[in-house]
Formats: sequence, structure tokens, C-alpha cells
Amino acid sequence: MNYFEEDHYFKEIDPHIEFVEEICVELKYTDEQFYRNINTILRTPNVTSISIRFSDDEPLQEDVLALLSHVKTLEKLELSFENSDITTIPEVIFEITSLKILSISHIEANELPSAIGKLKNLEELTLNGTSISTLPDSILKLTKLRVLDLEVNAITLLPSSIGKLKELRNINLFLNALKEIPKSICDLENLEELHIDNNDIALVTSVNVTILKAKKPHLKLMMTELDSQEYKEQVRFEEIC
Repeated sequence: MNYFEEDHYFKEIDPHIEFVEEICVELKYTDEQFYRNINTILRTPNVTSISIRFSDDEPLQEDVLALLSHVKTLEKLELSFENSDITTIPEVIFEITSLKILSISHIEANELPSAIGKLKNLEELTLNGTSISTLPDSILKLTKLRVLDLEVNAITLLPSSIGKLKELRNINLFLNALKEIPKSICDLENLEELHIDNNDIALVTSVNVTILKAKKPHLKLMMTELDSQEYKEQVRFEEIC
């Protein structure tokens, strides 16, 4: 049973729900039902997915997130800070080690805390609409990661050893400031989709990615149209793989 509607966040949760698995709620500190909503979430024994939109600059954001670490069944957490002035990703999020899916959006943070490495069970990580420019090396500890969605950020570089994340199937880097693709991306044997369009990738790197696609014929590659075929033919396979 779910307690959400598409594109809609409830402002108040029915305190009598018992068998809900998914909750989607808007939390506003100044609303009278704020504390009731939090208590209801904590008293729902079967919830596995929680989506929260913080609709003001709440002084209790970190306290709310800390309470979620007590929800032992929680596997999916979606957080939107669209109407908040918060500028750092609360590290308390990374204490919720049961998470398999984490989505954080619309936050003016410029870095992803190294504590992300604590989420050893994480399979999908989404960071959208932030000012993050690089990823910490601790992300390489997420050995179960299958989806890395970094659409619309300020990413300039990926970890040079990203190829260690052997389970990666999908990498989305649409609309960033990426300048190059690390050579180790060739080690991602299970990679199925690579989205790198609308970046600052140099021509030679773009050509190398095309060669990567030749090595992985089933790879779905999304990128800005490349330059001349004549230049492509001058680039050797060894330059990337």
C-alpha cells in the first residue's frame, strides 16, 4: 500500500495508517501537523520508502533526518530541498545504512560528504540540481551501486578509479561541466547506458568514448554530436582502453 500520489506531496498523513510501505510528504516546520507527521512516520512499521520535500528553511531538518535512521525497514529515501536555504548535505543521512536508493535534489551544496561511503547497501544514487563539482573517493566503497544519476550539477571530474564499481549499469551526467572521461570506465563490464551530453568534454575524449562504444556494442551512449570523421580515425584504441 502506498501513501502518495504522482507529483503530489501530502501535507498531513493519516495517523491511523498501519500497513503503508511508501510515504510522500511535504514537511513545513511552521505547519501545525509537522510533529504529527513525523510521529506517524516513526510509528509505521512497514514503511520502506519515504519521500520528503522540505518546504521552508526548517531548523529541525537534521533532527528529522536523524529520526529516520530508526526506521529499520527504510530502503528508499528521496529528499527535495527546493524551497530551503540549506547549503550542505546533512551527513546524518549517511547513518541510514539500510538504504538501497537515495535521491537528493535542489540543494545548493558544493560537495558530497565522504560519509557517502557508509551506505554499503546503496544500489541507486541520484543527485540532481546541486553545485557539486567532484565526487569523493569514498564513493568507490559503494560496490553494489548500479545507477549513478548526476544530472544537472557542476561535475568536472569523475574518480579516476570509477571502474572499480563493477555493478554500474547506468551513469547519467547530462548537463554538467565534465571535461574528461577516466580511462577506468572501460572496466565497467556491466555498463549499459552512459549519458554525457551537454558537458565540456574535449574532442579527443569524446572520440575515445566512441571507441569505447565500439568495444561495448550494446552500450547506449547519449552525447553531443562529435566532430569530423577524419579526426576520429586518427585516434587509437589504446588511448582509452
